[in-house]
Amino acid sequence: MRTKLSLLITFIGFAAFSYAQRTIQGTLLDAETRVPLPFANVTLAGQTYGTTSNEEGKFSFNLRTDDETDTLVIHFIGYATYKQALSTLPNEPLQILMHPQGVNLEEVIIRPQPPTHYIKKALANRSENYADSPFDSYAYYREAFFENDLPISFQEAAVKTHYTNYTDTAAKNMHQIVLHREPDVLSELVFMRKKADKREAKARKKAAKKGEEYDESEAKEFISAAFGGPDIVIEGNVIHEPDVYLDSNYFKRFDYSFGQPVMYEGRRTMVIDFESKKKVDGARYKGSIYLDDATLAIVKFTASGSINIPVIYEPILFMLGIGISDVTFETNQNYTFKQGKWYPNFTLYEVMLKLEEKHLFKANTVSDIYINLGYLVNDLKLEGTAEIPEDKRFNSKEPMSEQVHPVPGVTWEKLNIIP
Repeated sequence: MRTKLSLLITFIGFAAFSYAQRTIQGTLLDAETRVPLPFANVTLAGQTYGTTSNEEGKFSFNLRTDDETDTLVIHFIGYATYKQALSTLPNEPLQILMHPQGVNLEEVIIRPQPPTHYIKKALANRSENYADSPFDSYAYYREAFFENDLPISFQEAAVKTHYTNYTDTAAKNMHQIVLHREPDVLSELVFMRKKADKREAKARKKAAKKGEEYDESEAKEFISAAFGGPDIVIEGNVIHEPDVYLDSNYFKRFDYSFGQPVMYEGRRTMVIDFESKKKVDGARYKGSIYLDDATLAIVKFTASGSINIPVIYEPILFMLGIGISDVTFETNQNYTFKQGKWYPNFTLYEVMLKLEEKHLFKANTVSDIYINLGYLVNDLKLEGTAEIPEDKRFNSKEPMSEQVHPVPGVTWEKLNIIP
C-alpha cells in the first residue's frame, strides 16, 4: 500500500487461452440475504486457471475445449465451497447461491498467543508457504483514472509474468505485455484545465520555433505514467512489500483482535481484524488478515482507510490554489493453493479523492477522482517455464502501448477479465 499511495502526490505459455469453447456467466449471491458476493475465486477442480466475480457478484468464465469433464469450483471466504459438474450447467446465465459456513464451536481453538504473534510467524514462514521455484502467471491487468465518472485514462492488458523465486525479495520478476487496449476516445482532465492549456500552448510554440512537431502523446501519457504499470500491483504483495499493519515496527500503533474463524478454499482459516489507533504514516487503516490454519500463510487481506495530506504540503497547495480532501482507499488481495504452495490470484487497489481548484471571484472547480488498479491471474504454469527474452520485457518507464508483443491465438475474447 505504501507504493500504491504514491499515486496520489512466448506462444506455449499462452496456448491455454487459444482453446476457448464456451463461456459460463453468472451471479454469486448469499443464499440467505441475496446480497452479491464480490471477488470470489471461480476456477475448475483440475486446473490452475480461473477468474473472479466483480463488485456486483457477476462473473464470466471462458472455458477450453477439453474442460467439459471438469467441475466448476467457487470459493468465497466464510462460505461453503460450491461445486458443480460443467456438463450439468446450462448455457444461460446462472444465479448461484453460496451458503455461509462457519466453524463449529467445538472446533474453535483457543489461541495461546496474541494476534501479532501469528502475523510474525506468517511472515517468518514465507519461504515455506509460497513458491520458491520458477513459475509463470498469465493475468489480466487494468488501470483506470476517472474524473467525475468520466474516463481520463483507461488501459487494459494481458500480462505474462515470470517469477524466478516468489519468496526472494531480491529476485527480479519479468513481465511481457501480450495484449493492450484503451478507448478510442477519452475525456480531458477538467481540473486545472486553463493552466494545462497554457502549458500546452507554450510547449507547442517552443516546438514550432525548433521546427519540430509537438508530441501530443506525451501529455496524454502523463497520468498513465504515474501508475507505473503492472509492476506496481505485482510487486505489492506480502512477500516483497508488507503493508504497515503487517510490519512489527508498527504493531503498537494498531489494535489487533481475533475474528470468527472461517473456511477459505475448503481450508480452515484464522481471521485477525486490525484498526489503527491513530494515523500511521499519515493514514488510518482498518481491515482483516486471513491466515491458513495449517500453514500459517497469509492467504487474503482486505484494508480500507483514509489519508491525510501532510501539513508541510498545505502552504504549497494553498499557493497553487489547490485543495485535496476526502482521500480514501481500499485494497483486496488473495492467494490460491496449488500443489502445496500459495500463489497470487487477485489484487484490487482503489483510491478516491476530491480535488478543488480555488478561485477568488468565482465558484471553485471541484473534481471527484477515482483511481483503480486491478490484476486477475487467469492461469498459472508451474513447470517448464523460461525467462522472458530481454527485448520483450516490460519497462515501466516506457508507454505500455509501445511494448506489446503479441502471442498467436491470444485474443481478448479468450481472456478472463475483471468485469
